[in-house]
Amino acid sequence: MMDAYQKLTEDHAWVSPIYGELSDFVHLSFRHCWPVMAGTDDENQIADFAISAQDPKKVESNYYEVTDAFFRVTKLTGMMLAALLMDRHSPSPARGSEA
Repeated sequence: MMDAYQKLTEDHAWVSPIYGELSDFVHLSFRHCWPVMAGTDDENQIADFAISAQDPKKVESNYYEVTDAFFRVTKLTGMMLAALLMDRHSPSPARGSEA
């Protein structure tokens, strides 16, 4: 898995920071806590969380960042699938010379 990730980042540098952010969700690290964190008290080292049917008001740029990342990953996946299908359905040089 790591080899494929490193190869992908050679041509698409933007994958690296997104991969780091999304890995936090998979490994249940701190990133998944951001949307439900309602506030912090640094002096007492307390964090308040709010889980409800309503999203607490957040900076809109956070939503744009996630949406942009989703769009870029979806576009790259589509391009890679198209390349795979084109390669799979094109005649190989060995078969082409026999015809």
